[in-house]
Amino acid sequence: MRGEHEKPWNAKPGPPRQPAPGELLFAFTAGGVAWRCELRVVRDIGVEAQFFCGDEFRSGRFWPFREEAIEWARRERAHIERGLPR
Repeated sequence: MRGEHEKPWNAKPGPPRQPAPGELLFAFTAGGVAWRCELRVVRDIGVEAQFFCGDEFRSGRFWPFREEAIEWARRERAHIERGLPR
């Protein structure tokens, strides 16, 4: 029997991946635009902090520890609120 990674070239693709639900860390408005930051647990190896402008993903960074992800997100928020380019 073939494994999942050994599908024949003409096999039908599986369903599209669904995004993992995130934990809302904070939401704010900067320059008249709504922003939010979500934390997503990546299996048991760490946490990714993700920023969204409206519903569009803008940036994210992976951290092995939750506290590091939160600290980075706070610094990133301050950067966005000051209107500095990235």
